[in-house]
Amino acid sequence: MLRLLTLLLIIPINTYATPFPIHTNAAGIPIIEIQKILEESQSYIIYEEDYGILVNKDDFIVFPINNTEVHKYIDLIKKENLLFRKNPFNHQPDKFEAVMSHLYHLLIAPIKTSLQQSVHIIPSSSLSSIPWNALKNESNLYMVDQHAISIQKTINHSLQLPKRKVKTMVFAPQFTGSTYLNSKAEKETITKLFRETKNDMSHYDIIHISSHGKIDSSNWLDSGIFINNEHILRNRDIMSMCINAQLVFLNICNGGETNQKGKSIATAFQEAGAQTVVAALWEVEDQSAIKISKHFYEEIAQGEKPSEALQTALLTYRNEVELTSELNPFYWAGFQVYGENAAIIEELTYNMKRIISLVLSFLTSFSLLGYYYGGKIKGKLIEFNLV
Repeated sequence: MLRLLTLLLIIPINTYATPFPIHTNAAGIPIIEIQKILEESQSYIIYEEDYGILVNKDDFIVFPINNTEVHKYIDLIKKENLLFRKNPFNHQPDKFEAVMSHLYHLLIAPIKTSLQQSVHIIPSSSLSSIPWNALKNESNLYMVDQHAISIQKTINHSLQLPKRKVKTMVFAPQFTGSTYLNSKAEKETITKLFRETKNDMSHYDIIHISSHGKIDSSNWLDSGIFINNEHILRNRDIMSMCINAQLVFLNICNGGETNQKGKSIATAFQEAGAQTVVAALWEVEDQSAIKISKHFYEEIAQGEKPSEALQTALLTYRNEVELTSELNPFYWAGFQVYGENAAIIEELTYNMKRIISLVLSFLTSFSLLGYYYGGKIKGKLIEFNLV
């Protein structure tokens, strides 16, 4: 009884994160203080192992969770993903979508009538592998059809204002013997349009990385990103870097895949200082990732917040696909927004077509030299300003 009364007044928080961390009972913040920073269109959902808390501007709900049932369906997600990877063209998404419906019923249905358009989810570590955008309601709609979703570690209250000029870096290492697009014409276009930059990542607002992800199931710190054919920029190296970016887009496989403690490659970038990270829970198909990235950056450049930008990107992708098989959620639902959800770019009247064409030049090639081991830069990186 005492615990329930405590829940009604205080959300448990961590002592190590800022500004409003959660998930331990070392200290607390009254729900009324959280409501002060919320907009009318926002909801926070905080999940613990056996209960959840929905916090809106003017109300909140504490609801129970059947943890055993939830974990059963999370295991089925992994099984379906393995089947998809073995034969993506013939994979039938019916079973996966049934799993998404069950998880919606367990995790969202109890609060669905109170849920606002913008949803910020703070999952327990055991729920960190759920593709929230693909949860499906009784009307056969995905969550992304109705809500812009971001995944957060803490209750964020960003005071940083959008910028009129944003410095951007795209990192795409070259892999010899690979099948990725690497045309001479694309290289020449990139060279003409962009200029070389300094040897660090601390002064960029947006960082886009196109590479391969490496997951080490035995030690999370040894997971990371391939920087060339031989070397990996590991999570332990990433966390030692100074990254002040407002947005990092990880166009790599498994960038959002978590271990049992909810840690991922995306987490490493957040620990290094990145405010927002976009990453995929599983292996991504190249062409789908390129299309989603394109639409995402179009929205970001118009001043949209990352979760709204990703929502629009996923909806646009699904509306434009030519093959029915590409509607399978494993092609698109793995991408999620992690961290703060503040707009990065103030809406401007600049030449959007030129900016997006430059970004796409990178997204469709792996034509730049990468890092050498240890996090320094060897070769060329490219920067440009959105003006």
